[in-house]
Amino acid sequence: MTLGLVPEGDEEAVAKNLVDDIAANDWHLNVGIIGVKYLLPTLSKLGRTDVALMIAQQRSPPSYIYMVEQGATTMWETWTGTTYQPTASWNHIMFGANSEWYYKHLAGLNLAPGTRGWQHIDFHPRVWSAPASASICANLSSVEASVSTPRGLAAAAWSCPKDATCGLAAENSNLELTCPDGQSISSVDFASFGNPMGNCESSFEQGSCHANTTQQIVESACLGKSSCSVEVSSKAFGGDPCFGTKKNLAASVSCKGEFSGFSFSYNVTVPVGSKGSVTLPTMGMSQSDVVVRESSVTVWKSGKYMPGVSGISGASGGPDGIRIEVGSGSFVFTATGTTNEAFV
Repeated sequence: MTLGLVPEGDEEAVAKNLVDDIAANDWHLNVGIIGVKYLLPTLSKLGRTDVALMIAQQRSPPSYIYMVEQGATTMWETWTGTTYQPTASWNHIMFGANSEWYYKHLAGLNLAPGTRGWQHIDFHPRVWSAPASASICANLSSVEASVSTPRGLAAAAWSCPKDATCGLAAENSNLELTCPDGQSISSVDFASFGNPMGNCESSFEQGSCHANTTQQIVESACLGKSSCSVEVSSKAFGGDPCFGTKKNLAASVSCKGEFSGFSFSYNVTVPVGSKGSVTLPTMGMSQSDVVVRESSVTVWKSGKYMPGVSGISGASGGPDGIRIEVGSGSFVFTATGTTNEAFV
C-alpha cells in the first residue's frame, strides 16, 4: 500500500490480512530488512497505530525492546542473539530504525505536504484506531517530541486522561489524592498504612506492617469526592501497627466522571515565522459533541469554530478529527467529549 502496489478497491482486504498476520505472530515483527521500514508507518496510515504500538512495545524477540534490554545501542543485523552471544553485526541499521515513526505518527510532528524548511507544520498524532474503535491510551499515556529547525524549536506533546490516581505519604503528614476535572473517586483499589512496598509508577504491595483499618478509613475520607486529604498517623488509624517502624500510607484510587467521554490534551510549539495545522482526534465521537479549548478559552463547540484566541485563524471538521489553524507560538489544546458514549 505504501508503495502503491495494491489494486484500487483492495486496500481494506489487504490491510485486514496484514493485521491478521501480525496477530498470528503474537503481535511481533513479521517482516525482513526491506519491509521493516514501512511496517509501522503503514499501520498508522491505515488507522491501526494500536497494532503498530503493540509491535513497538514487544519485549520478546523479534522486537526492538529485546535488543535494548540486551544492551544494544544500535540496530543489530538480526533479531536474535544476546549481548554475550552475538549472531551477526551489532551495527546494521539499514532500514530498521523506528524513530521516524515515533515523531511523525505518535507525536504527530510532520512537514505539511508540499512545504519545506518547517514553514508549515502538520501536527497530527495518530492515537485513535477507527477500525478497532479504540484509542492507544490503554498502552501509552503520553508522548513528547521536539525538533530543532532553522526557524526555532518545533514541539508536540500529548497526554490521555488518567482514570486513576495514587500517592505515598510519610507518617505525620497528609496524603492528598485528586481526580482530573469532572471526575470523582469511585473506588479505593489499594490502601495500606504501615510499610507498603512499590510506587505509583508500577504498583503498591502490602508489606509486613499493615493497619487493618486502612481501607475503611481511606474509603470514608475519599469516596465520591474529587479530592481528599487523609491524615497519616497512628492515631488516625486507631493504633500503631508496628511500633518503632517508620510508616507510610500508600493508596491507589479509581476516578470516574458523570459520563464516559474522553479528554485529550495536545500541546504544540510553532517556531517564529512558521504556521501549523493541529488535528485533534475525536475518539470516534461526533465532532458536534466535542468541545476544544485553548488553555481555558473555547475554540470549537457544537461543531463550529469559535473565534477570539490570538494566534488561531480558524478550525474545521475533517475525516481524522478537528483541524485548528495556528500561527507561531505555543498552544495548549484540550478536546473533551460531552456525551454518554463509551470511550475505550
